[in-house]
Amino acid sequence: MSQTDGDAIRAALATGVGKVTFGSFGSAQTTGDEVNSSSSRGPSTPNFDIKPDVTAPGTNIMSTIPMYKADFPDAVYYEAYDRKTGTSMATPHIAGVAALVKQAKPGWNAFDVKVALSNTAKVLNKAKYDVFAQGAGRVNAYAAAHPSG
Repeated sequence: MSQTDGDAIRAALATGVGKVTFGSFGSAQTTGDEVNSSSSRGPSTPNFDIKPDVTAPGTNIMSTIPMYKADFPDAVYYEAYDRKTGTSMATPHIAGVAALVKQAKPGWNAFDVKVALSNTAKVLNKAKYDVFAQGAGRVNAYAAAHPSG
């Protein structure tokens, strides 16, 4: 969204008048709870630790692509999004879930949050993915913030 469009929306919302609509967006459907073939697997060395600790969505994530008018005068912001895959897509998901857990449980330390993420994760298909491919499983934000035990 351009600065001009953002300012127009802000002004309309401030007066209580205005209508916000979104254009047509493309969609893609991917199989859920699959570990990407490019994902790193454990064990880690030198201690043969189980890695990853947990998994998170990181395949075909709609993300922003930096485009700056100063560097690319012809940049158009409707092209500033694309689907990306990798740790850099899964990491914000984990960070957001950890922040939600910390908000729900402010007295918890980092270890407590990590334990909640691991203990409430959804175990994926064990015939396809062993513990060195999925860790404790795919994070479950609600369950981690509201563990039963």
